[in-house]
Amino acid sequence: MPPALRCEFLDLVRGLESVAPLPGESPVQATVRKMSAEDADLFAARIVVLFGEVARASALRSLESEVDEPRRERFADDGLNVVPLLYAAEA
Repeated sequence: MPPALRCEFLDLVRGLESVAPLPGESPVQATVRKMSAEDADLFAARIVVLFGEVARASALRSLESEVDEPRRERFADDGLNVVPLLYAAEA
């Protein structure tokens, strides 16, 4: 979880665990049971937005690491890109 999004994530978790559960249910189940349809819509929207932000941060981090690392040839013979040979009898 990117540090900038941790506070939002923790707020979301606290919100989803805000109701004391009945025997046999989790705090999330209890909270969802007590939620109005409008509250459920708001939580769902927050989850989708947060997921999008995490995905974008992950994509940016991936792009940054590609720029920072020297590019390795895709099929270089360095032992890391080993493809097993298939013989006609095995196919």
